[in-house]
Amino acid sequence: MNKKLFIFSVGLLVILTNMAVALTPVKSINEFRGEDSKRTYLFLINDQQFGILESVYQGESEFDGIDAFKFEEKLSFDYTALGNPMKIAIINRHYVNQDGSYIGTELNAAIDTNYQNLHLKRVNDSIIGFFTNNDVKQDIILEVPPHYFSIDNNMIDQLETFLAFQDINIGDTIYDTVFVPQVTQQTVFRGVVEDYVGIRYGNLFDSAYQINFTDPAIQKVYFTKEKKVILVDLETQNITVILSEDPMEKFAPPKATFGFSDFIARLPYYAIFLLIGGILSIPFLRNNYKNMEIYFALILGGTIYSLIGATQVPLQKWFASAYLIPGLKEGGSLYFYGIFNALITGIVQEALKIAIIAVVFFIRRPTLKPMIALGLFCGLGFGIYEACSLTGAALQSGAMSIFSWGMFERLFAILFHAATGALLGYSLVRGIKFVIIFWPSAVIVHTLINYMIVFLHRKVIDVAIFELIFAFISVVFALFVYLIIKQRRTQ
Repeated sequence: MNKKLFIFSVGLLVILTNMAVALTPVKSINEFRGEDSKRTYLFLINDQQFGILESVYQGESEFDGIDAFKFEEKLSFDYTALGNPMKIAIINRHYVNQDGSYIGTELNAAIDTNYQNLHLKRVNDSIIGFFTNNDVKQDIILEVPPHYFSIDNNMIDQLETFLAFQDINIGDTIYDTVFVPQVTQQTVFRGVVEDYVGIRYGNLFDSAYQINFTDPAIQKVYFTKEKKVILVDLETQNITVILSEDPMEKFAPPKATFGFSDFIARLPYYAIFLLIGGILSIPFLRNNYKNMEIYFALILGGTIYSLIGATQVPLQKWFASAYLIPGLKEGGSLYFYGIFNALITGIVQEALKIAIIAVVFFIRRPTLKPMIALGLFCGLGFGIYEACSLTGAALQSGAMSIFSWGMFERLFAILFHAATGALLGYSLVRGIKFVIIFWPSAVIVHTLINYMIVFLHRKVIDVAIFELIFAFISVVFALFVYLIIKQRRTQ
């Protein structure tokens, strides 16, 4: 291994090891909510559902002549199953600025036979409007501070918006005064970002920041890196609120639009991954930089990653639908089903890599050293494209920092893909018996890396330990490949 590269890698490892997991605030609503995106939250008490919130973000709108961003919310509670005949139904139009601050409310509520309407609008430093209760009208005027968030009772989507505009860093305290439109009062929101944990919500699993709030109520809120509130636990009331999602959506590619302006904005981040790839390939570039075939191999490797959506994703959807979700519902272990899900990733990605490297081999029939370089650059292209695809939007929006565990992971993922590419190129030249040995080896190591995610979700390990183990396996595997190739060269 190149000595300078080794020193650089160790130094970067030491720096990133001491960095806390953090989320930076978004700058606009559209950074974390796509137009017509929907959130559905289920309210349960002692595991018995009694309520539902459906929220649709409708994007740019207008409210009483003011440019705004609109949320359409439908909240209903039915306490009949809990021994109480009361029913509540609320339809609310919630308006905010691009920066999340409050603009206005149009709310209609039915509480049994009692009907209420609320119309509020921010005008400069005041909120004005009216409240009607069974046709009895009351005018409202309140003085409020600038840049004022609102979080209405039981409107989890508004809490999510509030959190999206906060710095989220383990150990930090979140403290702010917000407006509660339903009661036309201010209240304090105070909580501590306690941990980053694996959490189950419904039939799904994710990793989230656990925020322990003490005001206005004692509750635990779980907030993901994707700026989603996935679970709220009000332990003292035995109430749980969970985000209801289609399990298949967890395997779907991102739906966010990607235009030319986004591509330009992300170029600096793409350049970082290209730089990482360049550093890792220094030993091979030294003798091959004039060989245009390695750059063609780099492009081929990136192109082949684009087939993930037509290969790996459908297979994982099928497995989740046929086995994973039914198995977990029947009390099966995620540790068991997680093996097969990780194996799908390992098999598909290593199959794609060896397929494209084999095409290069059979067309060009290069000797050992050029083929190792071509294989390595195919792997680099695969890893760089994966890194750009998985992190580009998050880096552009600020949801991920350059100095974060996510970027740390991508660095070593690129190293791993480059090492597997070099090993597969080496194997193809050496013959079928080497392919039979080393391709399954790459699949096994790849599967092991992905299987560790289960332990992260189950909170057996935290995100820092996960990333360090990932880095360790990637480095050991790269050294293993290096020694195999070096041994052959000296024979």
